[in-house]
Amino acid sequence: LWVFININLILMIFNMLPIPPLDGEKVLNFFLPENLKRIYAQIRPYGTTILLLLIMLGSVANLDLLSFIIEPLKNFFLELILLA
Repeated sequence: LWVFININLILMIFNMLPIPPLDGEKVLNFFLPENLKRIYAQIRPYGTTILLLLIMLGSVANLDLLSFIIEPLKNFFLELILLA
């Protein structure tokens, strides 16, 4: 059960990253004002490249930015689950 919860939290947080091929982009786009939506739309074609670079940085350059972002959020949500 513990492994199941951890994996699902990691997948949830990863999916909510505001990088265009992921669902977090749609959530962020909903809350952005119109002028920022146009700027953000220009980044959309490069979203997959940005995502792949973030993933590859962890293995190639030993700079794991995704874990740096995901791990504290995962711990936060685990604390919420344990308190409930």
